[in-house]
Amino acid sequence: MQGKQFTEVFVNKGESPIFSYRSGMTVYEEGFSDGVFASLGWNGAGFTLNVLEGSPTYLSAKNHPQAPVFCFDLDGTTLRRGWSYVSHKIEQTKNGHVCKVKLENSRVPVCAYVCTELDGTAVFSRWIEIENTSDAPVKLGNITIMGGGLDFIDGWNQYLDEEDEYKLYSLGYFEYTNWGHEGCFRWHDLVTTRTTIESRYDFNRQRHPMFMLRNNVQGRIWFGQLGYSGGYAFDVNLNTGNSKYEAYASFAARIDGENPTYVLDAGKTFVSPVMHMGMMNGDLDDIVNEMHDHTRKSVFTYPAARGIDGGLIEGGMGAERSMTVEAVKHFADTMAAVGAETLIIDAGWYCPPGFEGKEWYKRVGDWDYNRDLYPGGIEEIRDYIHSKGLLFGMWAEVERIGELSQAYADHPDWLIVRRDGTKTSILDLTKPEVVEFVESSLCRIFDEYKIDLYRIDYNISKDFINTHYINELGEDGMFRYYENLYGIFDRMRKKYPDVVFENCSAGGSRTDLGLEKYFTHAWVSDHQKAPRSVAITNGMTMVLPPEHVDRLASGMNSHLYGTLDLIIRHTLFGRPTTNSYNCMGSQMNPNQIEFVRHSYDIYKNVIRPFAPTGRIYHHTPETDARKPRGTVVLERSALDKSAGVIGVFRLVGDNDDVTVVYPRGLDIGATYDVTFDNSGATVRMSGYAMVNDGLRVRIGQNLSSELIIYKAV
Repeated sequence: MQGKQFTEVFVNKGESPIFSYRSGMTVYEEGFSDGVFASLGWNGAGFTLNVLEGSPTYLSAKNHPQAPVFCFDLDGTTLRRGWSYVSHKIEQTKNGHVCKVKLENSRVPVCAYVCTELDGTAVFSRWIEIENTSDAPVKLGNITIMGGGLDFIDGWNQYLDEEDEYKLYSLGYFEYTNWGHEGCFRWHDLVTTRTTIESRYDFNRQRHPMFMLRNNVQGRIWFGQLGYSGGYAFDVNLNTGNSKYEAYASFAARIDGENPTYVLDAGKTFVSPVMHMGMMNGDLDDIVNEMHDHTRKSVFTYPAARGIDGGLIEGGMGAERSMTVEAVKHFADTMAAVGAETLIIDAGWYCPPGFEGKEWYKRVGDWDYNRDLYPGGIEEIRDYIHSKGLLFGMWAEVERIGELSQAYADHPDWLIVRRDGTKTSILDLTKPEVVEFVESSLCRIFDEYKIDLYRIDYNISKDFINTHYINELGEDGMFRYYENLYGIFDRMRKKYPDVVFENCSAGGSRTDLGLEKYFTHAWVSDHQKAPRSVAITNGMTMVLPPEHVDRLASGMNSHLYGTLDLIIRHTLFGRPTTNSYNCMGSQMNPNQIEFVRHSYDIYKNVIRPFAPTGRIYHHTPETDARKPRGTVVLERSALDKSAGVIGVFRLVGDNDDVTVVYPRGLDIGATYDVTFDNSGATVRMSGYAMVNDGLRVRIGQNLSSELIIYKAV
């Protein structure tokens, strides 16, 4: 439902104030209930919960085991209760409103600020601030940033038989935490217990911090993402243990790790990561696109680098191959031929010739190019890349120093030490002098090499994440580490507004909104081989707008499986990155290059103009990234429904070579020219016919595809 932007924070000033947050058609309310500051409920049709003033429909905190909207420990004391209202402040913002509710605690000298930002979408930004009002440092731990009751179903037996109790709700999340399985979205029946979704502490790092909860009988859906790069957990609780067939659903989003999370000095304020939480009466496509609108408005707020908001087509070359001057020129020639717009020199540019693939990780930290590899200096390859009309980019994993670097020899005290006493190669960003070193290293790379694009990386092992280190303050260092890293990139984005910032972390281990907000796009996985590559594109475009999702065609073994059309086309549903298509010394295949350039022209001329506000539709949302089977259908369309593209990707295990696609991004009252890219044939069809009768697509072999382009006439 489209309409004028609407936001309001309405305060019901009764005996205890109740805060009603209204954004778009979504309403969320909270206030005091049973002695806790608690969630009072949600509405997806625009109604305040006390629209019947004498009979408000508030949730009861006593029936929701995760009722408090926030919670934390202070010096070992759990502060769920004991809060009282002090004041609140509402300010108007560019997109809507922000409200800060101040509470004080009767047990300890501390104030909490419950902060909510509304931007006109169905998704709210929520964070808490904790002010130490004592005269001594305090230790914070077990921090729940947002929680409380989500839903209540009264008399669910009128909708379902008793044996189907666990069909009331479905919980959606990415199933796997391990490398190369990013974006594997699945719905699961929610059972009567506490279900925890977690990653980055006691688990691998590749699970993006998100969850969805769907009320299967009444058509409501919640979607949450936590903007934090360290350990996290979502607890989702269903309570149906009563004789009245009542169901209570609640949740908590919390920082996971060792305690204390943070040592807060007297008079100082702790600011939590942001929980992005939304609710709609609708389906998965509705809430996904609403989340994308929210992140475009309220997360990705830095000006678009070089004025291009829909995603450059990038090229890159890395340590898995030669990185000599001749190799760089070969790549630049190829990038220009296929229509790419950048060339990134990835890991290895500081290594001796022939050692790029062997020592790239051992030599990180000094950031001096190797003069034997580039005898004419960086300017020689930069100038050649520019001469081909490409932007020049460089990779630097600035959070690490390798054992063969001078920095490693000079500053062993800067390295994070595991609890067993062994050293990592990771710089301890809780130390101010290390923060200064990392930031000055970045500035030197930017200034000395005059780069147009910067790619970060973070290749760390699971054992570091799972054995969080204790820093010199006696706290789990992870939160302060990221607090300082975010500060570095906030300053860098402001200092270098024309540089494109690309986020990579051993693939997709730090795609969260906490870090990604400082970058223009994210490398969401290092697994590039079909069919899993298609499944990863499918899943990761649910949590990040597609123009922020890097997908690679050619390179990193993506060439091994599948037709050229499938390899190239699935990247159009994210932001395409490309590589070389033939070895040095051989000729380019003109047919291959022509198809690639043709596909990238579709991205630049059809998709990119509408990408910053466009819609994406996941016709087949549940695709197992471990064993991708069947057919995946993705659709991108303009907000005004004037144009769109549909990708149909036949993976494996599908015996039916005909798929009927019902487009979702159309105006049923409009007429469209519809082009089937495999044949190049164009037919004129009404939107009504396409939506109701569908488009029959025949793909005769596994790991192949069809691309459909529609434009209003």
